[in-house]
Amino acid sequence: MDMIPEQSGVPPVTAEEWEFLELSQALTGFTTAELATTGQTAEYCATVLRRLGQAPYRRLLAALAAAGGEPDGLPEGPEREAARAVCGLWYLGVWPGLRGDPSAPSVAVSGEAYAAGLIWRTFGTRAPGTARPGYGSWGAEPEEE
Repeated sequence: MDMIPEQSGVPPVTAEEWEFLELSQALTGFTTAELATTGQTAEYCATVLRRLGQAPYRRLLAALAAAGGEPDGLPEGPEREAARAVCGLWYLGVWPGLRGDPSAPSVAVSGEAYAAGLIWRTFGTRAPGTARPGYGSWGAEPEEE
């Protein structure tokens, strides 16, 4: 298995995972390093390949390249749907399934994926139930905004 050495803040990953990180960077707007720090790269890459299949995944990569790397340039159809699913996976930690394809239903990847969802970073907080506010925090009055 070919490994891509550490670069730009991304720990060593396989060539396939690096390709997935680059795709995900274009789709999510987060850098490859930011995505890698979630610790979900290998699991998400495997989930996408398992749920989409190799050929549709390759068509998504080709469609995005043809669109100049701009997700808004993806035409309506299966590749745009696949791109939407990849974004859902990164933001929510859930494979949202593909519209019109009952063979690829929605599935929560893992508890770690929920906690690592980009949606929490976007809001500048942590996933509810994954971090404690600290001992005695219930005794302090809420801060006024």
